[in-house]
Amino acid sequence: VKDRPEEFRLNEGDTRRGYGNYVEVRFNTPYGPADFLFSHFDQVGDFNVDDVIPAGTFLGTQGRSGSTTGAHISVDAFDQDTPNPNPRARDWFLKTYLQQ
Repeated sequence: VKDRPEEFRLNEGDTRRGYGNYVEVRFNTPYGPADFLFSHFDQVGDFNVDDVIPAGTFLGTQGRSGSTTGAHISVDAFDQDTPNPNPRARDWFLKTYLQQ
């Protein structure tokens, strides 16, 4: 989802909530398939629903879209096709792909 550049600056007292610009990607994890939400981008790559995204693909640029206290990218994981958080899948992703 792109073209949601609005900023809700929590550090300035704004109470609105939102992810802003984001990309949702399904990963097969050791805990089953999980839907990952990468959010708060300033710019988002050009993707379509059901695209297969190879590892190393540019997703977007760090930003302040949605509700933030500063520029960053959030990574959230959910059980497939649900709003239920999956913290084990999120921890697996961070350890596997972002930590060296």
